Amino acid sequence: MPMQNSATLSEVFEGLTALSNGAFPKQCGSCGKSYADLEQLVAETSTSEDGSGLKQVGSFSPQVEVERICSCGQLLTETFGDRRSSGEVGAQRRALFDRLLSLLIEGGMPTTMAKKELIKVMKGQPSELLNRDQLARFFS
Repeated sequence: MPMQNSATLSEVFEGLTALSNGAFPKQCGSCGKSYADLEQLVAETSTSEDGSGLKQVGSFSPQVEVERICSCGQLLTETFGDRRSSGEVGAQRRALFDRLLSLLIEGGMPTTMAKKELIKVMKGQPSELLNRDQLARFFS
């Protein structure tokens, strides 16, 4: 049954903004160039002369580091893998994710779809379903 509360819709948007804050854009600390997403980072930078730009780090919880060189010569590093933070910020982000997931499900969005779209937002990717017009259909 769709929710009838406009405050809930606002809460969802505030939560989505908070979730996406930890993702892109990334900015070069040297020249200030901004990269909107991983695709742009890879397309507009180069690898070092001695490798592919990828390396595995960590043994208990393996991660992959992507090393790219900005056009100004600055080395940029992004780490992928198990990025779950065990600190307070990570706990807050997980709680927010759970709250948003509950709101979306209560609003009538299927669980699998809601999870998939929230994860997109956390990764800095666009979500066609989590925009104001589409969400209004679930919360009207």
